[in-house]
Amino acid sequence: MPPAALDRPFIPTYNGFMHTTTPLLAALPVLHERFCAEIQLLNGEALDSLDSSALERLLESMLPDGSWADIEYSPGDLRAWAATQHLVRLISLSMAWSRADTPLHGQAGVLAAVLRGLECWYAKALVSPNWWWNYIGAPTLLGNVLLPLKGACERSYIDRAAPVFTAHQPALQFTGQNLVWVAAVEIRHGLLTDDPDLITQGFTLIGREIRLVPSGEGIQPDMSFFQHGRLLYSGGYGQGFAADVAFFIWLSDGTPYALPRATVDLFTRYLLDGSRWLVRGRTFDYGAIGREITRVGHDAARFYQGAGFLARIDHPRHAELRTLAAAYADPAGRSFVSGNRYFWCADLMTHHRADYALTVRMTSNRLLNADRPWCGGEGRLCHHMAEGATFMYRDGDEYRDLFPVWNWRQIPGTTVEQQEGPFDPDGLCGVGERDFAGGASDGTVGCAGMDFSRRTLTAKKSWFLFDEGLLALGAGISAQAEAPVRTTLNQCRRRGPVWLQGTGTPLPPGAYALADGAAFWHDGMAYHLLAGQGTLQVTTQAGAWNDCGVGSAQREEQPVLNAGLDHGVKPTNAGYAYLVLPAATPEQAFTQDPARFVIVRNDAQLQAVWQAQARRGQAVFYAPGALTFPDGQHIAVDRPCVLLYRPDDAQAQFTLADPRQREDALTLSLSGLLCATVGVSLPQQEYAGSSITLTVGRPVSG
Repeated sequence: MPPAALDRPFIPTYNGFMHTTTPLLAALPVLHERFCAEIQLLNGEALDSLDSSALERLLESMLPDGSWADIEYSPGDLRAWAATQHLVRLISLSMAWSRADTPLHGQAGVLAAVLRGLECWYAKALVSPNWWWNYIGAPTLLGNVLLPLKGACERSYIDRAAPVFTAHQPALQFTGQNLVWVAAVEIRHGLLTDDPDLITQGFTLIGREIRLVPSGEGIQPDMSFFQHGRLLYSGGYGQGFAADVAFFIWLSDGTPYALPRATVDLFTRYLLDGSRWLVRGRTFDYGAIGREITRVGHDAARFYQGAGFLARIDHPRHAELRTLAAAYADPAGRSFVSGNRYFWCADLMTHHRADYALTVRMTSNRLLNADRPWCGGEGRLCHHMAEGATFMYRDGDEYRDLFPVWNWRQIPGTTVEQQEGPFDPDGLCGVGERDFAGGASDGTVGCAGMDFSRRTLTAKKSWFLFDEGLLALGAGISAQAEAPVRTTLNQCRRRGPVWLQGTGTPLPPGAYALADGAAFWHDGMAYHLLAGQGTLQVTTQAGAWNDCGVGSAQREEQPVLNAGLDHGVKPTNAGYAYLVLPAATPEQAFTQDPARFVIVRNDAQLQAVWQAQARRGQAVFYAPGALTFPDGQHIAVDRPCVLLYRPDDAQAQFTLADPRQREDALTLSLSGLLCATVGVSLPQQEYAGSSITLTVGRPVSG
């Protein structure tokens, strides 16, 4: 069922403008023309991809009653509703009839076929068991069928659609992307009936959702996106939000319905300062897409579409949007940002360089770990997706459509009890058990840490992200269950040879022991074990999409690289350390010197790393404490925090964040190279957990 209605009434604001009815009506032909030019099918396939022979086959195969024999018109399952393919086909024919660049343009037989198909749809009065199809999906498609026919069909065809177009009311029972969808239905309805009030209300509802909602669903202060409660969904619902809102901003641009500039500016920030940091090539980070990870072919197409629509309007960041829009056809496996960003609302860190991108998603008691298995079971194995999931990308396709064969207890970066048997459905959706999960970022490098607990398993886990790559530490790993505990380095698509240091040839399929100090190379990435031992599997894994979601039951096999560190059954205070560094060749991988990364501390109180070459230090303080970096700088803090240290000749830069998001200040005590006691005020309210940077200089003598 849809979310419960809100207790506040809807009061139209007309997007901040006061207009007479005349200019509102005068703008309707412009909106209608633009809308019809951009209607696409439900699966994103544009009409241009359907050739005339395909359209002719649709006409020939339509039965006398307006139906098609190969469409199943029963209610169907919660995820898919096969009957809506009827409307998808009518959209193709409707657009082919209306567009001058198609062979079927203006043909009376095509128009008659579309109207016959509409009669069939109305007569069947179909209802889906999934409310989304009844309130959003089917009304959207029906509106797209009718809009190109406006003025060419009897008004009765539009009037009979009214109950479908209004089924969602009241609109404010929805939030986030769901509200944008129903607002778009109202705009379609208004365009079909020449009703400025309906159109104005639709644009007002869309404008209403382009705001920061730190306690609800929608855009967060860190430019991530939540839906279904406090659940990260930037690449799922948030990607639809990016595309749909951008479309309506473009649709209304230059008309009385246009959204205010400040609203457009905020949305542009969401697209460029939020979503763009979660995209590599054609892939939207798998840690940020929720249950949609179990949908075959999931990609970042909607993000690029949103950038394309926004690039059509005049805006101060137009050049950035045009770059993204131009890359839509061929993103070429690259990032469009460089640096490090921490999403403090979402417990997520992203790290981009020209050669690679890394993401780390953590769990806390502030956020939901995973979505409920809506739509008949989508994402029902996502129990561990927020427990340190670390995705490592070069071109973005490393994990593409690998998920039916994935071992979901071996998600990259996670430390998990390897229980046998099915997952516990009651353990899927819920908040984390502890409040310590956070990161500090200076925009170039970053560090993230998590005090992790799931039932009887506990661990301190941290990730240090430098120019060269990633160093990950684990400490205090303890468990009570009678099951092995494993930290997964990576479980990705095996592409090309795998080399293990000390062997002269690529590894054949099999399982290989990884001793303390081992190193291996695969697909442009080098992995160095600095502490711990485990197993490297060069294997083929099998599964089906309906094992993890609601897709095909057909079994498939895929080549996989699966590497992990083994901590044994009921470990007590176990730990690990590993490096992941981009390396184009095995030779480059095995000649790298891991010693340039110094592990200063790795225990349950403090995890800290020093990068000798760049002279940078990073630390995760799980409790008040102190450390001395190899350059001689001593640092003490009186509160738990995450800290970055970057010395210079005359000063040092410190970046700090509160991972528990509850302190208002901390004291930084320095001795050694710099001597000072600094009181640091930490960001508060919706910015709690974000980073603050300060510079401490040496006293000038004389």
